Amino acid sequence: MVIYKLLISKDYDGYIINLADEHINEYISPSDNLIEYVTHFTGSNGMALILKNGSSVLYTDSRYFIQAEKELSNDFKLKKMGIDENIYEYVQTIGGIKKIAINYKNISYSRLNDMRSKFEKNGVEIVHDDLTESIWPNKPK
Repeated sequence: MVIYKLLISKDYDGYIINLADEHINEYISPSDNLIEYVTHFTGSNGMALILKNGSSVLYTDSRYFIQAEKELSNDFKLKKMGIDENIYEYVQTIGGIKKIAINYKNISYSRLNDMRSKFEKNGVEIVHDDLTESIWPNKPK
């Protein structure tokens, strides 16, 4: 995947893609659905964590467990919200993760601050970067 080379070139250990648009809508237009483009998952709730070491995962809730198992590309493992370890525990388990980028425009301010606080407790820096154009050059308008 192109994104792995991009992460290495930018010195990021990972990239988080939140299933939302700039208005934090749950139901978004196809042109905003980077998660579907990258993971092949078509549900309306998800968060992808792409790690440059290849340990990439998609988190979703119980409404989409079966669907995600069928749709996810081979580059991703399903993480079941409320059952599997959360994203912070997962990153800690993997180890060696120091910097993760996320597009701040696609996440609420309170959620971003919560994530930043929890990641920083484990020594992980969260930085803003919108990698959409680089990942998805032929994105629909």
